[in-house]
Parts: sequence; C-alpha cells; structure tokens
Amino acid sequence: MARYSERRKPDTSRATTAVLAATLLLIAWGVFAFGSVYPWAYTPLAVGCADGQLHLFSLPDGKYVRTLAGHVSVADWATIGAFSGIHQFCRVGAHAFLGGYTVATQDVLPFSKTVGNRACNYGPNLVGLTRRGFEAESVRAIRQAFRVLLQSRLTTGQALERLDAEGPHTPEVRLLVDFIRSSERGVILKRGRSGDDEA
Repeated sequence: MARYSERRKPDTSRATTAVLAATLLLIAWGVFAFGSVYPWAYTPLAVGCADGQLHLFSLPDGKYVRTLAGHVSVADWATIGAFSGIHQFCRVGAHAFLGGYTVATQDVLPFSKTVGNRACNYGPNLVGLTRRGFEAESVRAIRQAFRVLLQSRLTTGQALERLDAEGPHTPEVRLLVDFIRSSERGVILKRGRSGDDEA
C-alpha cells in the first residue's frame, strides 16, 4: 500500500469553485436582505432586531458565531466579537467594540471597549475611533467623558450632571449622555481591572 504522502490528492478545484460561488451568493443575499450588514452563518438575529448601517461581526477561524436576542438594537459601526451574546432588549451603541465571548446583559455604551462574561467597560475604543477617522479633539473629548463616567467615583446621575455642566460639549459626548439617559436596562459601567486601561 502506498504511503499517505505518495497518494494522489483529490482535485479540489470544483469544491473550491462551489464554496466561492456559495460565499458570493451569501454576500449578495446579505446586501439584499440587510443592507450592508453581514450576519453570517451561526449568527442568530432574533425577532425585532434593529440594525444600523454597518456592523463588523468578527470571524473566528471560519466560524461566525454570536447571538443577538430579540429586540436588540445595534447602532452604526459597532463591532461584535466572536461567540458574544447580547441579552434581549439591549442596545449596542455606535462605534462600540464587544470583545470575543462577551456576555452583555445591559446596554453597551457608544465608543466603548466592552469585554467579558459579565461584561466590563475598558474605556473608549481608541483604535476603532482612530481607524474611523475621528478628529483628535473628538477622541480627547470622548476620553474625558469616559474618565468622568468610570473613574470619578460619582454616581451615574452625578456624572451626567457634571458632563452637562462642565462638558466637554461635543456631539459625541452628547450622544453618549443621551444614550445613558434613554437606557431602560441600564448601561455597562463596571470598570475592567486591566492594568493598561486607556480611559
């Protein structure tokens, strides 16, 4: 019997062509059904999920797994990592980043880095904001707002009053404050314990 290395390998060109064709069909279906949102295989989008313009669902080794329960709202340019779960009626804010395996049972702040099973907030998503072309002044204002929310030892109400009174007064900070005020389930403000927090 021939050794394994000497055996003739099967011709996979037809299989590769079929996989490529199926992938293109899925992309076309995603654009048709969801605009520019690509909820790939193993991505349950339950009843009543409201979606914005573009979301990035990360890809772990060819598998596309994350679960959005019913009536989840995902805002524009949110990135949801692999194997993440989002509780029903929760919202994910604009430009938010949820790391892989994150379990979010409350609203995820806009512009935030949120990671963990019971999710923690690790400050602003600086890499995502930079990649999206945010001005340095806007990023500074977002960082300052996150410092007030996460590090000032104020209650959420007091922190919001301080942001209203003292600023920074930018559209991004206004979006952040309005998002927190309109939350019905509460927002994830539990601070992560990483030594390299960027907030």
